[in-house]
Amino acid sequence: MSLHEKTKLVHISDALLTNAEMRCLTHDDVFLHDDVINAYIYCISAQEHLQNRADGKVHIASTFVSSLFKKDKIDPATHRHIVKRVNTFLEHDMVFLPVNIRKCHWYLSVINAKKREIQVLDSLGVGMGRSDLTMTLQGLDKHLKIACDMPEFKRGDRWQDLDIMNWTVVDKFQKPIQTDSASYGLFMLNCMEYWTGDILSDNFTQKDMKEFRRKLAVILLETELNKLKGSPIYYRADNEENVSDNEENVSDSDVEFLEDRKRKRQDSHDGAEDKSPLRNHIMAADPQDLVDELCHHIMSINDATSLE
Repeated sequence: MSLHEKTKLVHISDALLTNAEMRCLTHDDVFLHDDVINAYIYCISAQEHLQNRADGKVHIASTFVSSLFKKDKIDPATHRHIVKRVNTFLEHDMVFLPVNIRKCHWYLSVINAKKREIQVLDSLGVGMGRSDLTMTLQGLDKHLKIACDMPEFKRGDRWQDLDIMNWTVVDKFQKPIQTDSASYGLFMLNCMEYWTGDILSDNFTQKDMKEFRRKLAVILLETELNKLKGSPIYYRADNEENVSDNEENVSDSDVEFLEDRKRKRQDSHDGAEDKSPLRNHIMAADPQDLVDELCHHIMSINDATSLE
């Protein structure tokens, strides 16, 4: 929490999270950032035991893919990508689509091909409108029809019926299980993880969401899928060129000078040379900037004695 908000902490697939985007996991009254949702979707999808459920093989779409279905116009140049995406869907018995009510709510829709059902798992029960779900399904229906006319289309044998607009829509939660106004993304991720096609394989309540929010931060930071695990990309407000350009315009009251301690350490260690001296730096007196500079310096130390 002490790092600069632009420090990059998590990189999982196409989800790149800065500290600013991760802070939704340290505040209980903040809704989840889209890329936080996607990063955990990629974590779930990488778990082999979660790829097959009671009703068959599962594919979980990202929030980006789901949003494509709500677009009014489809560029013909994207048809090649559409048929590839549809072929992936048809290789699975269930497709999980996150549905967003803009700046308001997230819930899960499950395209269950075996049951010919659109299963809705909404933590607020049946109280919310379903216009966003209708738009998403209409978009998916368009994509299916475009793919059917493409030579690369592969029907497969999992989906016996492609006319999803005539499938039954079933609300699985009749009553709300969410009691706050910010944890809908957390509930949706739990539904993605535990929905079997018939039931939830684990129970969760509003009380569990606070712990899960913190747990999620640790999972995303520590997973082996995180390309930045243990090696965050620290934000540098000014590169060396900018510093040199601006030094003349900075007043003495705005900077601190840190002495080179190489000579002092040599004296205190009987002449032994410190292999990682703290060089002269010009740093803003703002505490956050000072912390960022010190973190960057510490991470650059390779000598064990100097690091200690």
